[in-house]
This record gives sequence, structure tokens and C-alpha cells, in this order.
Amino acid sequence: MADWLADQVFYEVFPDRFAIGRGGDVHARRRLLPPDAELRAWSELPAQPPRGRDFFGGDLRGLVERLDHIQSVGATALYLTPVFASPSNHRYDTTDFHSVDPALGGDEALVALLAACGARGMRVVLDGVLNHVSDQHPRARRRRGMLVHKGVAQRWRGFGHMPELDLDDPAVRAELIDGDDALVPRWIRHGAAGWRLDVAADLTPRIVRDVVRAARSADPEACVIPEIMAFPEGWMGRDGDADGVMNYYARRALLDWLDDPRATPARAVTQAVSDVIAACGLDAALRSWMMLSSHDTPRAWDACRGSARARLAATLQFTLPGAPVIYYGEEVGMRGGEDPANRAPMVWDPLRWDAAALAHYRALTALRRASRALRRGRFLDLSARTGDGVLAFTRATDDPEETVIVAAHAEPTARVVNLYLPHGALHDAVKLVDLVAPDDPSAPWAAPCWLSAGRAQVTLPPAGVRVLGVDAAHIPQYRLYRKREPAR
Repeated sequence: MADWLADQVFYEVFPDRFAIGRGGDVHARRRLLPPDAELRAWSELPAQPPRGRDFFGGDLRGLVERLDHIQSVGATALYLTPVFASPSNHRYDTTDFHSVDPALGGDEALVALLAACGARGMRVVLDGVLNHVSDQHPRARRRRGMLVHKGVAQRWRGFGHMPELDLDDPAVRAELIDGDDALVPRWIRHGAAGWRLDVAADLTPRIVRDVVRAARSADPEACVIPEIMAFPEGWMGRDGDADGVMNYYARRALLDWLDDPRATPARAVTQAVSDVIAACGLDAALRSWMMLSSHDTPRAWDACRGSARARLAATLQFTLPGAPVIYYGEEVGMRGGEDPANRAPMVWDPLRWDAAALAHYRALTALRRASRALRRGRFLDLSARTGDGVLAFTRATDDPEETVIVAAHAEPTARVVNLYLPHGALHDAVKLVDLVAPDDPSAPWAAPCWLSAGRAQVTLPPAGVRVLGVDAAHIPQYRLYRKREPAR
């Protein structure tokens, strides 16, 4: 079991769009691309409509050279979209599972990246696209090991260039799952921490459990995170299941609430989280990935319609259960709607960065690193105990001084709310202080508050959030929580 997942902050990289290694030759890069590829300048926008044939030249060497930036944001682990040989820029249509794409630097470059991350104490999760391949894959051309239904070759979601593999075929399983030289265990032995599984619903829970066994045969702590764009019941929480999921269910509720609080009430967000915990267990929810955006969705700025709401969403992302995933560029305020706009090249000019966004992400990663409750704590939904439109919850451990209380709303004006906390360890007269520095420390919503008979009266900023922690030593020569020491 990959228990380490709960402590991570992930950073997602789309390799072609992240960074070009120094000293690269543009003509050499062009020769490594498919014959019909278009090599674009880094300053250009992706081709519209997307065909997967426009490349920007990002490679794994460039990623190694930018690890300082990723660590400076506070990320502790990487998730890479596919890196194996493919005719497309996204590489979700593999032609050769045995080879890292030469345009990214080949096998040698991935081995070097894994070593560089290992030296920094960072983990790397690779993208496993096991359900389908490119129509140029040798199996597809020979029509062997491909999925057929009632005599008809299956194509993923009807896309003709991505025929589906038969994962019950012994030869396919030997290539991908079973045996020491199969794809899944081979790269874990090279240093990868695990696999994210593309379109896992098409794989079925049985195949995912087979992947889990294969991964853990190489490393008992290897992780498997399936992409589940639905309620994740049945995919995690039992022995042999995946460690966690990409928690699109909770993400959908969060963004829907921010988009239209009348259509999606605040309590729907915390209820979605509670539903996942009830169905799959707290530990599985803590190991799951909590995302705002990815290569498949609009960026946070666009999804939230502005930087202020995007910062609010990020704060909730980092305080709700699950390991946060930062999609490359979110930390500097990159914008982008649906594909291909969400896959533009990374902005490396600091003059074009949103400094406030970067500072906020760094504050959130530092907060999560310092808070055991946010990484490992229980989740208690408070939204039903507040006024309409207020999202509220606590994260708590057995140590009451580690308790974190979160309250947010999406209204354009400040609001005072009473939070009733059914948490017996929170004593009367406990002082609550902000754990994330407010934009205006002199504002009324930045003032500390006190618990009174289990109630905290909290002032919320306009369309904002407060993250409150316990100050149990604010009374001189008195601590609300302490161990009795024997007299000497």
C-alpha cells in the first residue's frame, strides 16, 4: 500500500509543453518527430482545432533542468502524462511500449529524470495508457491482441486512430502487466513510484487489480491511481484495490458550486467528499488526488472565471482530503480553456507570472507540509450547521491543537457565520487564528475568534475562505491543552 501518497503535493507535467533542454538543436528535434508533425515556436499557441500533430519540443531533459522551480513551489512528486513512443503530442496513442519517445530523449532521459528526482527525495508517477494504442502500433496493424465485440474492432470512444487492446490476451498481458519485463513492473524497478491509469473505467476493476499486483511485485509501496470520472465506489478501499483515484467527483462539485451557488449548494461539495469517504474509507480518500485542473480540463483561472475565485478554489483543494495536484503553470496564473488552450507551453518569463498566485501556492504547500491534520486528519462536514451558501468543515487528529477549521462562501460581500463544532476536544475559550495570511491583515475578517461553548463566530471575506488553527497558549501562564507534570 502506497501510504506515502497522503503526504504529497503532486505537480502534473505535459512533457511536450513544459521545457526544452538546454543545448538542443531544433533541426535534430524536428528529425525525431513524426513525418506529418508541425514544430511550433514556444511563443505560439497550440493548433486549433487540435489534431495532436503540433509539437513544441519540450523534453525530459528540460524537465530535469526545471526541477528547482517545481520544488520551489512546494511540490514533492511529479505526475507525467505519457512518455512512450507515439505519433501525437499527447502520446495517448502509443506505438511502442518498450521505448520512451525519442523526441523526449528516449529511455536514457527517463532514467536520468527518475534518478534526479530520487536524489531530491521526489517521486515520479507515470501515465499508463493500457486500454488502447495507436492504429500504427504493430498489434493494430497485425490485428492481433485487439478488442473485438461481435466481430467489430473496438475503437476508444469511437476514435478510429485508437483501437482498444484485449487485456485478456496472454501476449498483451505479457507485454504490459505479467512478468518481470512487462511495462508496469519494469519502470517501477527503474525508479518510478507508480502508475496513473488512463480511462480506468474501460479497464474494469479486475484489470486494475491485476495492475496493482504487478506494480507491487516490483515495489510493495508502488502506487496505482486510476482515472475515474465518476463516483469511485468499487475502485479503492479494499485489499488489492487501487490506492486511490483521481477524485473528479469531488472536483466537479467544488467547481460547480463556485460557478453557480444557486444550482449547486455549498453543502453539495462537503457531501460529495463525505460520500466518497463513506463508500471507500478515509484512508483511500486521503491517498486520492484532489485536482482543480488537468490536461483534460480547463485551467483553474478559466474554470473559476478569475484569479480571486481560483485562489479560493486552490485553498479548498489543499484543505479537503486528498493529495493536491498542481497542473503545470497554475502556480503562475496561466490561463486556458478546453483543449488545446489548456495545453499551451509553460510560461517561463517571470515578468508574465501572477506573483500573487505563486505566493499563494507556496503558502498552501507550506501549510499542508506543516499540518498533519490536512494530510492525515479526519473530515467532518459542517456545511449543514451553517447558513445557506457557506461551505465549512474540520480536519482533525487525536491532538486537538492540530485541528484545522475551514469556512468559505462565494457571495460578493463579507459575511458573519456561526460555526457549531461537534468536536469535544475543542475547549471553551480556544483562540482560532488564520493559518493562511489574509490579503488585508487589518480587515475585520482577519481578526482572530474564540470558541464559546462549541461555537465559533467567523467573519468571512467577500467570496473568500478562512483557514483557522488552534492557539491554545494565548492566555499568559496557562495552556488549554497540557499534560500534568508531577510536583518536584
